[in-house]
Amino acid sequence: MEYQKMPKIDRLKQVKEKTGHRATSTIYAHIQDGLFPKAVRISQRSVGWPSHEVEAVIHARIAGDSDAAIRRLVDRLHEQRKGLAQPTPEAKAPASPLSLAGV
Repeated sequence: MEYQKMPKIDRLKQVKEKTGHRATSTIYAHIQDGLFPKAVRISQRSVGWPSHEVEAVIHARIAGDSDAAIRRLVDRLHEQRKGLAQPTPEAKAPASPLSLAGV
């Protein structure tokens, strides 16, 4: 069985420390402009950012990537999130009554 490393979630304080942004509004402005990944809900009243996504954007900035390239990166990161979701047993469709009856 292959072990997958559990993704880490950064809270806003950690994101601000990593990016060097002092203002929360700057981070949300970058999200609005497509230059930073959207937050993920981690509870009813809190959000965070996958650490690897934050780091990918930071690396792109350090590498001197253009805003257009960073927007494409953010789009790819959002698409990759869809592949991470694994259905829970409760989320699976219930068996049809016909399949239970052996029909």
